[in-house]
Amino acid sequence: MSQLVFIQDSQVITDSLTIAEMFGKDYDKVVRDSETQNSTKRMKGNGVPL
Repeated sequence: MSQLVFIQDSQVITDSLTIAEMFGKDYDKVVRDSETQNSTKRMKGNGVPL
């Protein structure tokens, strides 16, 4: 089994390919969902991206 997270520059990180492989998901769907989550976090109040 490979590692899910790594230490880089004193930060804990992972990548979408590792997530897809570890959880048996399609890589393209992991990327899509990650991008959706990131854009949702950028929304503020009235739904206008910052």
